[in-house]
Amino acid sequence: MRLVKSCRPEHNVRTTLAAQIQLGTFNYYRAHENQEIADSLEASNSLAVSIRGPIKIPARFYNALVGERFSFEAERYPPICKLPTALETHVKILRVRLGDPVLVFEAEFDIHRALPNGFTFCMSQLDDASIRPFQSYEDSWSIPWEKADLFAWHLGRMVAMQHEPGWFEPRFLEDWESGKIAAGKLVFNTHHRAVLYSDRELKILSGTEDELNKVFTRIRTLAFTKPSHFAPEREYRFLVNAVCEHPDGTRTIYLAGKDYIRLNCDIPWRELS
Repeated sequence: MRLVKSCRPEHNVRTTLAAQIQLGTFNYYRAHENQEIADSLEASNSLAVSIRGPIKIPARFYNALVGERFSFEAERYPPICKLPTALETHVKILRVRLGDPVLVFEAEFDIHRALPNGFTFCMSQLDDASIRPFQSYEDSWSIPWEKADLFAWHLGRMVAMQHEPGWFEPRFLEDWESGKIAAGKLVFNTHHRAVLYSDRELKILSGTEDELNKVFTRIRTLAFTKPSHFAPEREYRFLVNAVCEHPDGTRTIYLAGKDYIRLNCDIPWRELS
């Protein structure tokens, strides 16, 4: 199994000495990708959920789904879903009998997750590196799939070493005003996994714990989700985010301050052969 980067010959970092690795934000790729690969809802942070009951749902799962306004004894049944970014739920229909479990007769709501807009780098996970998933690109380079962790480490290392002012910006202005940023330590995190291909709508049919766990897996992986018709791409995605860790133990999430960045590539390719 290989991770393949489709590109033009002048952008092949393994054969062209001056070539750079470009990472872009989801907003950038939504606006600039060619129509062969563009996803107008790239990394969409919304998921439409519907329930046609009656079905029983454990209170902790119910509280995570419907949000604070409609929760049931949240202190006694804290939401099961713990994420580094907040969830918001916009309820359209909700007919329930509260208790543990909650009996849901009918429900429709949209779940929104605040996704930090970091920088992403995309490849294709293929059995044969000679396969061309994108006909508009004439060249490609690849690494072994089992070296994905090492490649992710090198991406984070290069971002940290070549970081320039403006690449990342704090999420809240008051962090600048309070001086927390100056006292903190900037940490770059690289997450990576194969993209999940599925619709952005979910129907809860049984309310079993296994089914609900799958729902929250979808919520956790929204940054790695695309519609089913993109499945032939077999995309493997790397996402670089920045967090400022403060002396008091708190953290500030940084957002990408530019549409894209270019990295001078100094990866020792022998390590990735």
